[in-house]
Amino acid sequence: MLGPVELVATDGSHVVLQGNKMRGLLAALALEGGRAVSSERLIDTLWGEQEVSGANVVQVLVSKLRRVVAATGEPDLVATTPAGYQVVTGTATIDLTLFESLVDQARSADDPGASAVLLERALGLWRGAPLGGAPDTEVLAGVRTRLMEMRN
Repeated sequence: MLGPVELVATDGSHVVLQGNKMRGLLAALALEGGRAVSSERLIDTLWGEQEVSGANVVQVLVSKLRRVVAATGEPDLVATTPAGYQVVTGTATIDLTLFESLVDQARSADDPGASAVLLERALGLWRGAPLGGAPDTEVLAGVRTRLMEMRN
């Protein structure tokens, strides 16, 4: 999330996410930190003002993401709930979550040296422009702006 949207398997290999919608789906779910996201909200996030063909477009996209993840031998990453879809983090690490944790630790550290080390580690997680490769919708543009402000 703190650069191109990527999925890294437990063995360190990169899972190929085909298309900006799949990368956007993963990002949109990860941004919610395990909370369910409705199909309507995902459509707004991933397609914005663009016309969507078919009511099950999110279901099809989730299915494609699940197939890609399953092909790597990794456990299912997306759960379906009555409220929508949610990312199943389990042992997964989301760079944004780690960044926020390190910044919080730095703020509460009593030692300025320790705080500086934590902030340096947090900034080291950045790999480029946030949400790279995800759709350029109004919702995701707002998220990108917020993330860049957090970095600065």
